[in-house]
Amino acid sequence: FISLPARAGSIQNVLSTLPGVGALLVIAVACGRWVSINLRNAVLLAGGVLLLGIVELRRQNASKASPAKPYRHLPLAWTAMLLISTFSFQRRSPLEAAQGRASLENLVELAVYSLIAFYVWSRWRHVSERKPPRLGVTPFFLWPTVALVSTIWSVIPVFTLGRSLELFVPLFLSILTARIWCTSAADGHFIWQSTMRYLVHTTTILALAGFAVRDWPDNRYTWPFSSSGFVAVIASVCLLFLITGGRREARLSPLGFWVRVLLFSSVLYLSKTRSVLAGLALGLITVIWLAGR
Repeated sequence: FISLPARAGSIQNVLSTLPGVGALLVIAVACGRWVSINLRNAVLLAGGVLLLGIVELRRQNASKASPAKPYRHLPLAWTAMLLISTFSFQRRSPLEAAQGRASLENLVELAVYSLIAFYVWSRWRHVSERKPPRLGVTPFFLWPTVALVSTIWSVIPVFTLGRSLELFVPLFLSILTARIWCTSAADGHFIWQSTMRYLVHTTTILALAGFAVRDWPDNRYTWPFSSSGFVAVIASVCLLFLITGGRREARLSPLGFWVRVLLFSSVLYLSKTRSVLAGLALGLITVIWLAGR
C-alpha cells in the first residue's frame, strides 16, 4: 500500500518517503509483538496480509491511473484514523494510567497520529496551489482549543496534552479533504470511495478474525484488541456505506457484496449495542432525506 520513490533526488523526495518508512516501522513493531504471543496470531496475520494483497491487486487492475495522484495515500490516512483509536492491545493498572506513564499502546497511537499530521502538512501545499475557496472552519477549532487549554488544570497533564493535540489531526485531515473536494469533484469522490473500500475490506478481515478467535467478554461479539461498542460502530459505518452506495460504489461482486452485508449485520447484532443500532437507523433516515434533496 505504501509506494516509495525509486530514488531520492531532492529534499522533497526524501521528505515524501518519511511517512511511508515510519508507517512501515510502526506496523512492523506492532505486528511483531502480536504474532509473538502465539501461533494462532501469526496465522491470522498471514491470512490477513494475503487477503489485503489480493484486494489491492484487484483494485490496481480495476483502475491503473488514480485521478488524485498527489493524494493517493489520503484514503489510507483516513482508514488509519478511523481504526487506530479502537484498538487496545496492552493491559495496565489504572494507577499507571493515572500517573501519566505512556504505554506502548499510547506510543503507537501517537506515532500514527503524528504520521498522519505530517502527511497532511506535506499535501497542504498541493491544495493551496489550486486556490480552493475559503471554508468557514473556525467554530470547529473551539473544542480542541478548550481541550488543549485544559492541560493547565489537568490532573494528568501529559495525558491531556497528548489527547488534545490528537484532536487537531482529524480536524486538519477533514479540512484538507474538503479543500480537495472543493477544487476537484473527481478527486474528492475518489478519496471518499477509496477510503470506504479500504475500511470495508479491513473490517471484513477483522470481523472474520473475531469469529475465528471467539474471545468475547460478556458474550458480546468483538474482534481482537477492541471492545464491542467500537466494533459495532465500525461495522455499522461499513453497512451504511454498502446499503446506500451499493455494489457500484464498493466495487464488489454480487456474492462479495451480500456476504459482507450478512457479515456486518451479524457483527452488529451479536455486539448487542443498542445505541449503535439507533445511530444506524438515524443514518439511513438522513441518507434518504439527503437523496431526496
